[in-house]
Amino acid sequence: MTLFIFSTTISIFFLFSKTPLMMALLIVTQTVVVTLSIYIFLSTSWLSFILFMILVSAMMVIFVYVSSLASNDFLALPNAMGVTYASFLLLLMLSAYLMLTKQDSHANSQSNLSDMDLGPMISYKLYAPNTSPLTMFLIIYLLVALIVVAKISMTSKGALRALKS
Repeated sequence: MTLFIFSTTISIFFLFSKTPLMMALLIVTQTVVVTLSIYIFLSTSWLSFILFMILVSAMMVIFVYVSSLASNDFLALPNAMGVTYASFLLLLMLSAYLMLTKQDSHANSQSNLSDMDLGPMISYKLYAPNTSPLTMFLIIYLLVALIVVAKISMTSKGALRALKS
């Protein structure tokens, strides 16, 4: 529940951010929260690690392009905006505390999602016979995309070559 509230707070802060640096920082933080929640709920680290590596590497590429196009604005929050952020965060924490204390009486009667072992079920669904064509298509597609990007971004020729001075 705490990760969900933290994720919601990050998403709301993202709506109010104006600089690319702040947006990139919030997206990376959101990625860490999502991968942490995947690790907690599924009890497998490989899926969350792969997801984190893919999203962070994509964010680095996007950040390089956006930061080269955007102006060099400083990250300065007006006083009213800081007070709004702080009061909203306090309100979220208070509501989370109230919801958690209200649900403590019902916690023993209901099964918790994190107590269930979902790792084998997810692996079975990934490699099930009826989804194997889709899995093979995704593997081949990612391999071809990797080869194409490697060929396009060669340093001697291509779209991303360095300017010679």
